[in-house]
Amino acid sequence: APGRPLAANNFAQDLRRRLDSAGNCNFDRIGSASSARLIERAATIPSMNIWTLNAGSSSVKLGIFEPSAASSAAQRCVLRRRVTLLPAGEAATLAYLRAEHAGYPPNVIAHRVVHGGHSLSKPCVIDPAARRAIEAAASFAPLHNPVALRWIDACQSVWGNKLRQIAVFDTAFFAQLPEAAWRYALP
Repeated sequence: APGRPLAANNFAQDLRRRLDSAGNCNFDRIGSASSARLIERAATIPSMNIWTLNAGSSSVKLGIFEPSAASSAAQRCVLRRRVTLLPAGEAATLAYLRAEHAGYPPNVIAHRVVHGGHSLSKPCVIDPAARRAIEAAASFAPLHNPVALRWIDACQSVWGNKLRQIAVFDTAFFAQLPEAAWRYALP
C-alpha cells in the first residue's frame, strides 16, 4: 500500500507509545478533525515543533505548535494564521515563513489532504508512493488535492528529505463505516 502507516517508522512507534496523553491545545480552527487528532497525538513528544498546513481550494492556514513549558506532554499553539501566497509561488511563501518563524523550526509538517483514494485511509508518512496515490485521487477532490500536492512539493523543495511530512485525510473519517452506511444514502 502506498504511504507507510505511521506505525512503520521509529517516529511513529515513539508517537504511539505516548498516545492518549493528549496535549491541551484548542484545535477548532486548525483544519480538519483528523488533522487535530494527529497533532494532538504528536503533541506528546517533547521538544518537537509541529507545523500544520491546511491547504483548501482558496486559502491556506498555517498552525505552529511547540512543546509547552507546563508539561512535557502538552503542545502550545504558537501561531494560527491564514497564509497569503506570494506571487513567486508556494516554495517562496514557505521560505518566507521559515525565515519569519525561525524560532520554531518544524520537526514535522502535517498536511490536511481531502481525499486519499482507496489506498490511503489513515494518516501516513508522505513518501513517493503516497504522493502518487494522492495525485491519483485528485479526480475525487479536484479543487483540493492538487493544491495540497503543490504545498507538499513546496515543503520538499524548501526542506528536502530531512523533514518528515505527514498526510491526514478527511476521508479517513468515512473509511470504517459499515457498507450499508456508505452504500445507501439513507438517514
